[in-house]
Amino acid sequence: MTNSVSDFRIPSGNAPGTLPSQHNAVAPKPAVVASKDTTTPAEFAQTMLNKYDGGNQSINYANDTKVTQAQESTTNLLMTGYPRGFANARMRLEGLAAATAQMDEETREGFAARAKAVIGEPDAQRDADIQQLKADVISQLKQTRADPLKRMNAVFNMPTGAGLLGDAGTQRLQQLRGQYSAFSAPAATAQQREASFAQAVKIKTDMQRDILNKAGDIYAATQKSWNESAARVNDILDAAQQYKPDKIQLPKTSDDPDWDDNTRKPAYAKTFPYQSVMEKLLSDDGYSSQERASSSVRQRPPEQVAQDLLTFQQGMTDPDSSIHRRMQALQDQALTTMDKPGEGLSHVGRPQTYEDAAKNPPAPDKDYVNNLAKNYGGALKDIDQKNREMLREDVPGLADKILYGIGRVFADLSPIPGADWLATRLLDAEFPDHGGLSRGQVGLIDAGTAIGGLLLGGLGPEGEHLAGVGEHPSSSLPAGSVDMFERNFAGSGSEAKDPSPTGSDHQHTPDTPVLPSRYAAQPSGTLQSDPAQAGVLIDATGQRYIQDHGQSYPVRYDTANQTWRVVQRDKPAEPGVPVERQPDGSWKPHDAVGLRGGGNEFRERTTAVGDEQKAYQIQQAQQTMDHLRTQLHTVTQDLVSTGRRLEEIRGLQTTTEQRKANLLQRKTQTEQESANLSAQLQQLESTGQPRDAQTEMRIRDLIDRRESIKAEVIRFNDDMARLRRELKTLLPQIRQLNDQRRQYQEMERQLQMRIGVAQFELSQLLH
Repeated sequence: MTNSVSDFRIPSGNAPGTLPSQHNAVAPKPAVVASKDTTTPAEFAQTMLNKYDGGNQSINYANDTKVTQAQESTTNLLMTGYPRGFANARMRLEGLAAATAQMDEETREGFAARAKAVIGEPDAQRDADIQQLKADVISQLKQTRADPLKRMNAVFNMPTGAGLLGDAGTQRLQQLRGQYSAFSAPAATAQQREASFAQAVKIKTDMQRDILNKAGDIYAATQKSWNESAARVNDILDAAQQYKPDKIQLPKTSDDPDWDDNTRKPAYAKTFPYQSVMEKLLSDDGYSSQERASSSVRQRPPEQVAQDLLTFQQGMTDPDSSIHRRMQALQDQALTTMDKPGEGLSHVGRPQTYEDAAKNPPAPDKDYVNNLAKNYGGALKDIDQKNREMLREDVPGLADKILYGIGRVFADLSPIPGADWLATRLLDAEFPDHGGLSRGQVGLIDAGTAIGGLLLGGLGPEGEHLAGVGEHPSSSLPAGSVDMFERNFAGSGSEAKDPSPTGSDHQHTPDTPVLPSRYAAQPSGTLQSDPAQAGVLIDATGQRYIQDHGQSYPVRYDTANQTWRVVQRDKPAEPGVPVERQPDGSWKPHDAVGLRGGGNEFRERTTAVGDEQKAYQIQQAQQTMDHLRTQLHTVTQDLVSTGRRLEEIRGLQTTTEQRKANLLQRKTQTEQESANLSAQLQQLESTGQPRDAQTEMRIRDLIDRRESIKAEVIRFNDDMARLRRELKTLLPQIRQLNDQRRQYQEMERQLQMRIGVAQFELSQLLH
């Protein structure tokens, strides 16, 4: 299949659950355009669009649309089991991604913030707000498409779904922005601008093609996984037909075998099939109480428990589905029997049913799947209790009752993961090596928070669009980039100027650092994007940085002068260097605001105007902030080490389950050998033959092995108890550390504001 077309057409919409063709992102079709001696910026932009972006029909927009359709198809699968109103809202919002990708940074982020807010609203209000949001997006898109300069700038924006490309996506977006720097440079000629734009179109189109292919792979893997889940749920429903009066085991037998066999078991065989479905869905081994005692030990993956429950929920909310029809038949049989169980049994009222739980789902937040499991678990408990009352069995109190392994599910799996975690695990199952992606890059859908990131071009939460090390480029060019290009275009020469150091002191080549190197510093840990400020990064201690030519520079925000300042961490009292972000994403110093210099000169000038007290207050605040940052760093490190230990314990729990299965197997084998040996000994005794040396050796060997297994069981139980105790301690510790970190970050923010105010007051005195 080719990557180009002879006549461009905007791809038509796909039905939910279908996917647009892969490998066919539309490529630009060169055209011959007559040149002019003089052109306006808008005329130049239209010429570039006609030549490289499909003329009246935007290739860039069409490719973003294809990716959006692919993501919608995957989202449609991942919304399985979620409330229909919420799922529909997610689909409608996600469908706006291609349109917002054509807009400037401020507009794109504004729409992303609105989408993130509206997703949590009640259905009625949400529908109206989404309709208004969609209308606003379409209106803005029309304005963008009608303005050649804005549409030309859209080529340099982050494509929809760029997060799927991982670190390579970060690098390619930086290349795209590098072309923008050359394209918009004041000294560039028309020929140089055209060459940069043509290269940018190629970079962008290649990215869109690779994103579409990756999205198709993810869709195929996700579809396969949900098909397997549907098959597992149907297997459970098939097995519900196997319970017969002569085979079923009562929860508790009576001292009257005839009553058990002829009255209680026939009734229980009609009600238990309904109960068995949820026992299997919620248990960590997939067994019901009928099979567990006689079956081998096994462990269902946590994501399988969550996924199968969502598949069941989806079926229960669709009256035309096979799951709903089959469950309705089981429910009717169970309720009819409970209402009229026959002579010798007790009539009981209608229990809470699975249908009741399905019709009243919990709020679709990050705990949706876990809360859904709890709702179904409550119905299961009520059904079990009604069954026991019908059978005239004493029902133990809930405090003493462990219902068929559900306690283990909630203890070991709680909280059952949400859709974002589930999507990652589903993809991992298909691509064990992550297909070259990290967990953050394949966390496809977060029911509560991912919408903002999707509309900004990535796949993670807002502010985590691309998971590369280093600066994460902003989602789009800023709104002011159009005006700047027009100014630069007006100053273009017929030939490129010599970018030598001669001339303006502020003139730099693209390869020359513009920030003072003495301010560069090594961050603590990996840098992450600051969701509140494009181009600003945060390290593990909460210190913010900007980057220039591979170097990281610590910064703080000067509230009084509304500017970022590059600072030296070992000289907190100095004002630092004011910097501002450029349209191409780079940072440059400016001297329009604030104090300059520092050190002895700063202190002498402060003293000269008689404001020693203010200088002392700044010094004290800086010392307090340094101490606070040290505490914040310590808490962050504790949080990391505690989380790492928590993961180790989770791994040890898996290992101990394997040990448990091995012990049970060895115990069963030893007991079988012991039974065989006992039979042989009885035969010898009946014939009067003495035991030979080999028999005595086998007896001693069996005794030793049984004692060894007993000792291992004791050690196993001790290890499990120790792990549970440590886990019980670590979970609240992590919560406490998180709270403490947030508290320190807020204190740091307030101190920054106090320092900024004090510095502003000093600047008024000094000037």
